This record gives sequence, structure tokens and C-alpha cells, in this order.
Amino acid sequence: MRKFFSLLKVSFNYQSRKWVLRTIIWLRWYWLVAWYCKYILLKTNHRSFSTNKPILLALCPERFRGDLEALEEEGTFGVIRCPTEMVYLLNALYLQNPDDENGNYHKEDYFDVKPGSKFEDQRKKLDSLYLKVLPILFEQFGIKAVLAPNFTMPQFDLLGVSASNLGYAYIVIHREGLIIAPGLVKRDRDWVKKAGVFPGDFLILHNTVQRDVLVESGYVVGNKAEALGCVRMDSLVSKLSECEPSNSNRTNVRRLVLFSFTPGQGLVGLSGYRAMSNFPDDRSSGFWDLFIHTHGVVGTIASENSDIEVIIKTKWKKKWFNEIELALKHYDLCSEKIRNLSIVDTGDAHDLILSSSVVTSYGSTTMIEAGIAGKPVVVPYFGEVSKLEYQPYIYFIDHMHLFDVAYSPDQFKERLRERLANDWTAPKPLLEARKEIFNQYVSQIDGGSLKRYVEKILSLVHD
Repeated sequence: MRKFFSLLKVSFNYQSRKWVLRTIIWLRWYWLVAWYCKYILLKTNHRSFSTNKPILLALCPERFRGDLEALEEEGTFGVIRCPTEMVYLLNALYLQNPDDENGNYHKEDYFDVKPGSKFEDQRKKLDSLYLKVLPILFEQFGIKAVLAPNFTMPQFDLLGVSASNLGYAYIVIHREGLIIAPGLVKRDRDWVKKAGVFPGDFLILHNTVQRDVLVESGYVVGNKAEALGCVRMDSLVSKLSECEPSNSNRTNVRRLVLFSFTPGQGLVGLSGYRAMSNFPDDRSSGFWDLFIHTHGVVGTIASENSDIEVIIKTKWKKKWFNEIELALKHYDLCSEKIRNLSIVDTGDAHDLILSSSVVTSYGSTTMIEAGIAGKPVVVPYFGEVSKLEYQPYIYFIDHMHLFDVAYSPDQFKERLRERLANDWTAPKPLLEARKEIFNQYVSQIDGGSLKRYVEKILSLVHD
């Protein structure tokens, strides 16, 4: 009952704001809508902004994973984080799907717009609103460009494209660039078939593999897309350039780090897997067996070895922590009773890698990040991974020789224990091979991504 009233309260607050704004728009008080947006931005960002430098408006800021902070610290730009809720509220002033109980449109609706349809009419009204409100808002903050973190989020294109039509650069910095499996290349090609043509002014990608796929597929023209590397990798390659990659950590404590993955890893949003989520309700879909036994084995090692520090790192907390606890329960374990086991969703991944003795993960760039740092990387490769239908979507499937691969839970446990018990140094040929893959699929091995981002964004702002 408490949950019901909580949801009712949220719904009432949302609907009341929506209709107040609709009334203001009906009165043509667009300056007041801009003032409301300004109030939200100032409240959210908790800072003042200098108009002496170009300001970037970042949509869906929680998805940028360090890029915004790096741009701010570099100093050329100021960054305003636009709350995702604010964009959803503005979009919902007009975009209401009569065929959906929550009024939501789906991605297919954005791409297959039928002339004279309800969606087309609603979108035109929303665009008209943005064209009136954005110039007022942007002038007050000195905003020169709009950033989005992913080219598969058409709900943010609505604001971004309107800004572009007003002369502000709409730049997408795509944050999901690891397409190191045949099926993932097909995923991007299938996206082009649905999405049509890139709607922004410029698309920044991490690597040339993905850039070439999108250009060759006709999604974006060559002069509107560049592979500039991954900004958050600059600090890692910089640290590694100062010293030889090594398996020696910063403390005398043996540390095992599991960069957790979800059962839907690599399958979310794929053609033929549209219902797949990060944690599928249908537990016969996705990598549930792999998830349970990987986390169960890591928890067991922590339980049986009190002298080893074990860390499980997730990307977010909600639901993920609960599923890890259920996986541990499958092994008759409870994280609260294992003092040397920590489950966290915060902290710097590179610090964890550099201070680790052994790293394990599945379907993550952390595998190759730990690889170029000279760490032993143990990869769980059992359960649903062997299913033929999933084979095209297995990350690093053609590069497993770069890691220690375990083909069963028992072998996984044995490999982890062996690497934790013995010092290991990556042979030079293996280290060079890892660097080559990192350079090709993740980011330039010599760093410098932030500098390239700044130069490109600055040129687009000036244009």
C-alpha cells in the first residue's frame, strides 16, 4: 500500500507539472518555460557557469562515465548536466502514445513516422516548442552545443535536432563501442536498417571498427564521424606508460576483482532479442547460468580464503546487487557474512585493476584493460556461452587466447586459485597482442583522446 501511494505521489507531481507547463505554453509565455528549465538546471548542477567559455549541454549525463568530468577539468568548456527527467517531461508535453498504457512511444515509432500520423503531429508541436524555448535558455547559459551519449536514443534526438536547426552543434559521443564479435557488427548494421540516417551534426566513436561499419552501412557520412578514442582510457595508458605493466599491486594483500556483468550482456537490443533486458524475466534467456556460477565461485573463494580481498564491481546498484545476493545464496553464501567480500557500484575501475592480483569478467572492456596492465585475466566460458544461438555475440570470441579461459565452474575456481597463489608476469608477446587488440577495438594505445575530443568539439562550436 505504501508503494502504491508513493507511485501515486510521483505520478501526481509529474502530471501537475506537465499541465501547468501546458497552460503556460497555451498562454505563449515561452520565457516562463525557459525560466523553469533554467531553475531545474541550476538546482541540479549546484554551480554557477562562466560565460567566458563555451558551455556544453549534456543530455542523459549519467551515461557519460567520466567524459564530462574530463572535459570540465581540461578547462576549454563548461558542462551543464541536463537531468534525464527534465527531457522526458518536456517531450511528454506533446508526445503521448494513445496505444500505450503509460503513453510511451517505442524506438520503432520514432523511425517509422507515417505522414499524417498522430506521432508526426505531436512531434511537430514539440519541435515548435523547442524552437521557441531553447534560444532563450541557451542564451542565458551561453550554451554552444548539445551532447548525447549514445546514437540509439531517439528520445534525446528530439531536443538535439531542434538545437541543431537553431544553429547549435548536436554532437553524439557514442559510449558503447566494443563490437568485438560478429553478431555485434550485425547489430549495428541492423540498427541502420531501422534508424535510417544519423540525425546529428557529428558522431564521435571510440574506434575505427565501429566507425567504418556505420559509414559503410550508410548510417552516417564519412565527414560527420570520427574515431577519437575513449577518454576514460587516457589515464590508464598514461599510468602504464610511466611504468612497465606488472602483476604487482599497490598493497601486499592478494586481491581478486570481478567486474560483474548482467545475464543480458551483449544481447540487449539485438535483432531477434528485442525483449531481452539486462536481467531478463525469462530465466531461460540470456546468461543466467553463467551469471550465477561466476558470482557463486567468486563468493566461494572469498568465503574459503579470508586472507584474500575480493571485490565485485557493478555499474549500478538497483536490482544488480539483489541478483548477486541470489547467486551467492545458490552457493549457500551471504555477502554480509563474508567480511573480505565487497560488492560495490562506485570506485574507479582502473584503480581496481592496477591494485588487483587477478581480474575476472565477461563481455567487458575491463578484460582487455586489465590485459594491457599485465594482469592475469580469467574468463568464465561455460553455461549458456556454448549455445550456438549466442555464439555470434560472445565478446572476444576470436581472441580468447589472450586470457585464461575456464570451461566449467570447477575449472574457473581452480584457475582463480592458481593465479592468486602464484606470481605471474605476462610474456612480452602476449602483452603486445593484448595492446594490439586494445588499440583496434577500444582506444588508441598512445592515449590523447581528450585532446582530440576538445579540438573536434571546439571546431564544431566555431562552425
